[in-house]
Amino acid sequence: KTAVAAVFAFLIFCFLLTFPFSGTTHRPENIFAQTSSQESDTGYDFVLVIDESGSMKNNDPQNLRIDAAKLFIYLAEILNKGNRALVAGFGEITNVYAPLTDISGNEKELSSAIDQIKSNQDLTDMKGALTKIKEILDNRAEKRKTIVIFLTDGSLTLEDIPPETGEGKTPGTEKKPGRTPGDGDGDDPDDGPVDTGAEVTGKSDSKSESGAVKTPGGYLEQYKKELLDLYFKYQYDGIVITPIAFTKESEVGLLEQMAFITGGVCLKPEKASDLRNSFLDILKNITSRFIRSEDQKNISPVAGEITMDDYIKEAVIISLKNSFNENPGLSLTDPGNKTGIYDEYIEEKIFKIAKIKEPLAGKWEYEINGDSIFIFDIIDSLLLQPEFGLYTLDAEIPFEIKILSPEGGDFKNIAGDLKISAAVEDPNGKITENIELVDSGTGKDSKQSDGIFSGSYSGSTISGYHNVSLLVQHAPTQSQSGKSMSYEAIKLPVKVTLLEPSGTFYGLGKEITIQVRVEQAGTSETSDRPFNLADYYISYNITGPQGQVSRELALMDNGKGPDTEAGDGIYSGIFSATSQEGDYRIDYFITDITKMLELACTGLKSGFAVGQVPGLVIQIENNLFAGEKTVVSANLEDYSAAELRYELK
Repeated sequence: KTAVAAVFAFLIFCFLLTFPFSGTTHRPENIFAQTSSQESDTGYDFVLVIDESGSMKNNDPQNLRIDAAKLFIYLAEILNKGNRALVAGFGEITNVYAPLTDISGNEKELSSAIDQIKSNQDLTDMKGALTKIKEILDNRAEKRKTIVIFLTDGSLTLEDIPPETGEGKTPGTEKKPGRTPGDGDGDDPDDGPVDTGAEVTGKSDSKSESGAVKTPGGYLEQYKKELLDLYFKYQYDGIVITPIAFTKESEVGLLEQMAFITGGVCLKPEKASDLRNSFLDILKNITSRFIRSEDQKNISPVAGEITMDDYIKEAVIISLKNSFNENPGLSLTDPGNKTGIYDEYIEEKIFKIAKIKEPLAGKWEYEINGDSIFIFDIIDSLLLQPEFGLYTLDAEIPFEIKILSPEGGDFKNIAGDLKISAAVEDPNGKITENIELVDSGTGKDSKQSDGIFSGSYSGSTISGYHNVSLLVQHAPTQSQSGKSMSYEAIKLPVKVTLLEPSGTFYGLGKEITIQVRVEQAGTSETSDRPFNLADYYISYNITGPQGQVSRELALMDNGKGPDTEAGDGIYSGIFSATSQEGDYRIDYFITDITKMLELACTGLKSGFAVGQVPGLVIQIENNLFAGEKTVVSANLEDYSAAELRYELK
C-alpha cells in the first residue's frame, strides 16, 4: 500500500509539473471588491433567486424579503444606471417571474414580478434552480457582469431535494413532505399551481443508469457533488453568486462554498428585518456608496440634521414602511431653508426615495416617517488585498484598500473625515473588529499618502471560511462604505521559511535565486499520516513593476540547477525575467499533492528592486604622502552583496 501511494503521489506530482495550477492561486474576480463607479461603463445583470418553500411562512411571515428585493431593484438603477434584472422563485421547481429585463422604465413590472413570489413549495432544490438560471444566462445575447442573489432559509437533507438528482417528481404522484409540516396542503391562499410551464419528469427506479443501487446517504452526497460542479461552471463563466443564508437553519457551509468559488460573499441575516441590510450591503460593495440606516422606534418621526460637505456628489434619502407607518414619508430642508427640492423623487406604497445631485454644502434637516436610509456618493474604493482565496492557517493575511480621489477633487481634503478599518468573521462566527488600516508608510503600509491603506490579520486559529470586511467610515454623515470578500484557511503540518533572495537591489538582467526551507511543524501525532516532503509542491508568483504577474513558478528540491541537494527540504529556483527597472514582489504557495487541487498562499512575501548598476570610480591624484596608506571610503548602501565589484590598481 505504501508503494502504491508513493507511485500515486509521484504521478500527481508529474501531472502538476506538466499541467500547472492555472488560475488556482488567484481567487475568482470579486466584483464587489474590485469595481468602482468610476470604472463601471456598463451595467450589471442582477438575478434574484428567492426561496419559495413553505418554511418561509414561519421565517418571513411579513414577506420582508419581498419588500427588500423591490427596494434593491429601484436603488440598483438609481445608484448605477443601465442594469438588467431577472426575478425567479424556487423550491420543488424554479419559476421565472420576470425574464432578464432592463430595470430603467420597468421598475413597476419587476416589482409586480417580485410580488408573485410565494411560500408554498415543498422542496428546496438548489441544484435545479441554479441549473435553470445557468441555462438562461448562457443564452443571453449580451453578456455582462452578473450577480446572482440566492436567498434561502433551507437546509439540505433528503427531505429537501427531489427524489432523483436532476429530476422532479412524477406527475400525479403523492406530494413529498416538505420542511414545514402543513405547508402546501391546499388550505392556504399561497397554495396552488407553482409550475408556470416547467417540464417535469420522474422515475421511481432505485437504481442509477449504471445499475448501482442508490443509498439515501450516497444519493445526498451525489446531489451535493453535482451542486459543487455547478459552482465551478458559474466560476468559469465569471458569474458571481451572492448567497443570503437566511436563518441559522440554512445550509451555511454549502452557501459559503458557493460564494467562495464564484467570487461572492455569503451574507447571514439572523432575522427577516435584517434582509434589507443584506441587499444594501450588496449595493454598497458594488457602488462604494456610503450608507447610514436609522429605524423608527415609536410613532414619532425620525428627525435630525446631517452635515454635507462640498465634495459629496450625490445624496439619496429613503423612507420605508414599518409597523408604525404603513404610508412612509420624508421631508428635507436644505441649508438655504428650501424644502422639497429634489432631482428625482419616487413614490411607492412601501417606500419613498428622494435623490439630490451635488447637494448644497452645510446642514440639512430631515424628518422621516418610517425607517430611514441615507446613501452618499463620496469616494470610490478598490480592495487590493487579500488577493488570494486560500491561505495556510498560520499565514498573516494582508489587507489593502485603495481610496480613489474624487474626479476633480483632492483626496487630502477628505482623508481627515475618513476612518479605515477591517473586520474578520471566523468560521465559528467570532468577529475581530477595529483592525486599523493606515496610509502612513509605516508597518504594513509601503508608501505614505498614496491612497492605499494597509494592515494585516493573523489571529485565526480555525480552519474554514473567513469573511473579511474592509470598512470606510465618514464621520460628518455618520455613514459607512467598504468592500467584502471571503477566504479559506487550511492547516498543513509544515513550516515554510524564506532563504533567498536576501538582497534588496539587483542589476538589470540579473538571475535571482529563489529559495525556501520546508520542514515539519508540530509532531507526527498532529497529522493523519507520516510527514513526507515529497507530498508537497512549492511555487511562487512574482509581480513585476508594471503589475504583470508570472504565476505558479515551481521551486524544486531535486538537487539540480540552483538546488544543491535533493531531499534536504530546501526548494530552489531561478528567476531571470529582470529586464524592467522597478520593484518586484514575490508571494509563496504550497499544496499537499495527495489531497489538494489548489495552492494555498503561505503569507510569506519578499521583494527587491531592479535597476541600472552605476559604476563606482575612485581616483586618487597628487598624493602628497607618497608611499603612505590612503584611506578611501564610499557609501555602498545602494549595492547588494551580489552586485558589489571592485578593482585595486
